[in-house]
Amino acid sequence: MLIYIEVFVVTFLVSSVFAFAGMGSSLALIPFLLFAGFNFELSKAIGLFCNASSTLTATFMNIKRGVVNFSSVIPFVAMSFLFSPLGAISSKVFSTNLVKVFFVVFLFISALLIIKQRTESYSTRKISVWILYLFGALVGYISGLLGVGGGAILAPILLLYGYDVVATTVIVSFTVPFTTFISFLTYMTFVKIDWELLIVVTMASVIGGIAGNCLMYRIKSIKFIKYVISTLLFVIGIKMLLELF
Repeated sequence: MLIYIEVFVVTFLVSSVFAFAGMGSSLALIPFLLFAGFNFELSKAIGLFCNASSTLTATFMNIKRGVVNFSSVIPFVAMSFLFSPLGAISSKVFSTNLVKVFFVVFLFISALLIIKQRTESYSTRKISVWILYLFGALVGYISGLLGVGGGAILAPILLLYGYDVVATTVIVSFTVPFTTFISFLTYMTFVKIDWELLIVVTMASVIGGIAGNCLMYRIKSIKFIKYVISTLLFVIGIKMLLELF
């Protein structure tokens, strides 16, 4: 029982902070579940569902606000449905330790991109639809392979292409739940799910997602939060490397 209480508290805090920055929280949640003694495949499956539930909350809120540009998000969603299951299946081909190394590398890359990405608002620029499909395929495959949403990679790319912070956050939060949920369904075919753990994580991530999304529209500067997230990802990555080697 105590472990589930700890998981609830950590999931709520992590989901709130990451949702505030427009990202899924599985980057931090999956390592925490590993450190808590859960196996890697189950941790990835739970992390995927956590991402889906927390960002889905933000998506509904953004749709209600009328800020979703469907012409921009549909390519991401379409490619995610194709490439997320492929990534999940690929995780069975690679050894567990190799996938963990991929995960650590992804943590470090994500941390660097989060630090370097812009926090100021820029006017949105039109991106070729084929590039949108390419980004969607990349995010989908990463999501399935590593059990993450891919928002930490997608957000900096969109910002570099000229999307403003709010538009980027809306696109990422709309794409991630579809990407992660289809990956989760694929993991269910070969992973035994701990349903009590899943319920605890879902409740905490939904509440945390609401809290983080509300904060995003009330606090203009998120630079400090991004540095906190980047530092956290570096520390987690180093700890995972130490345990691997």
